[in-house]
Amino acid sequence: MLKKIFLPIAAVSLLSTFGVSSVMAAGDLRIAYVKMITLINKSKPALARISRLKKEFGPRERKLKAKFKKFRSMEARLKKDHKVMSKTQVVTLQRQIRSLKRDLKRGDVEIREDLVIRRNEEDAKLRKIILKAIVSVAKRENYDLVLRQGVLYHSKRIDVTPKIIKELAK
Repeated sequence: MLKKIFLPIAAVSLLSTFGVSSVMAAGDLRIAYVKMITLINKSKPALARISRLKKEFGPRERKLKAKFKKFRSMEARLKKDHKVMSKTQVVTLQRQIRSLKRDLKRGDVEIREDLVIRRNEEDAKLRKIILKAIVSVAKRENYDLVLRQGVLYHSKRIDVTPKIIKELAK
């Protein structure tokens, strides 16, 4: 909370320290605001990132779900038929269930770890793409300052998020 309040105040203080307040008074300073969360969630590259991750991890998740289904059926079989099975069959089935349970846990952990790594890689790429688009729009439209989160108030007039989304769609 303090960070949200402190950062804009610090930015204004720095701007006024360097004499930008006289430029602001003259009306020459062009300021824009960007909703980063919208760009991260709704832009074309963001949606493509989600699609790539689903495509990459979908087969592994389906295999894991199939193993889980097999695990549940083996448990149900043991519960249902343990009275009519021989002691050896029960022990064998219990071992298979334990082994499959370990495989499931290991597989789940591996998928989650790999997904976190890949998501971080994709997020880094996305941030670079978004930053490049923001800079492109800012330069093209002669903005002096582009702000994001942490702004106490902004009018819709300075919100360039839709322009950035269009830029990212190219």
